[in-house]
Amino acid sequence: MVLPKVAVVGSCTSRDAFNRRFAPQYKEKVELVETIYQSSLLSLARESPIIEKMPSMIQPKFHEVISREFSGKNLGRLALAAADVIIIDLFADIHFGVTRLNNACVTRNHMAFCHPSQADMYFSDEKLLPPHRMRYEAKHNNYYRELAITSIKRILAEIYSNNNPLIILNSARMSYTYRTANDSYQVFPKIERLKWKNNNWDELDDVFQENVQCARIEYPRELLVGDEQHPWGKHPVHYRQNFYSFFWDSLDTILRGS
Repeated sequence: MVLPKVAVVGSCTSRDAFNRRFAPQYKEKVELVETIYQSSLLSLARESPIIEKMPSMIQPKFHEVISREFSGKNLGRLALAAADVIIIDLFADIHFGVTRLNNACVTRNHMAFCHPSQADMYFSDEKLLPPHRMRYEAKHNNYYRELAITSIKRILAEIYSNNNPLIILNSARMSYTYRTANDSYQVFPKIERLKWKNNNWDELDDVFQENVQCARIEYPRELLVGDEQHPWGKHPVHYRQNFYSFFWDSLDTILRGS
C-alpha cells in the first residue's frame, strides 16, 4: 500500500502528533516527508537568506531550526517534498511574530534562546514597533494581515508549481488549564493573555481559510488541556494524549473523504 506523503509546517501542536510517543503507529499511516518547525508565514514566504551570524545563545536543540529559518530555503524544501498533504498551524504568527534582519522578516523565536532576554539582546528590537517587530493581533494589526495574505499567496504559488496537495489547517489553541502529576487540574498563569492570543489565532485561521482551499481540524474545548507530565514540559500547547488521538481520528476522516 502506498502511504500518503505528509509535510508538517507548524509548532508542537502539529509536529507532536507525528511523534511515536503520542502516535506509536503513525508511520503505518503516512510517510512524513518534510517538517518545518516554528516558522511564521512571513518568514516561510521569504526565499532570501539572512546574512547574520547564528546567535550563540540559542539552545542546541534549536540550531537546525534557526539555521533553516535564516537560510530562506524552507519554502523551496516544502515544494520539492511534493507532499500529498500539508498540515499547517499558525502558532508561530501568534506566539512569536516576526522581527526584521537585513530588512527581511524573520520569525522572532524567543523559545530558541536559553532565556527570552537573550532574544531581546540579539534582535535589538525590544522597543521597536510595527512594521519592524510585530505579530498578528486581531482587529488591530492590518499591516501584518496584509503581509500574511501576500505570504500565503507566495507560499501557495511555490507549492502548486510542483504538486497539488491537500492542505489541512490545524486549528489548535492555547490551553487554559493543565493536568498535574497527581491528576488534579490547575489554571495556567496569565489566562487573560492566553485568551487574547486565542482570539488572535481565531481570526488569523479565518484569514488563512479565506485565502486557501483547505480542510480544517478544530478541537472541542475539553480537549485543549495541558499536561504537566508532557515529555517537553508544561506549556499551553503541550496537551494530554486525547488531543493527539482526536487529531489522528480527524486526519483519517479527512483522508478517507479526499
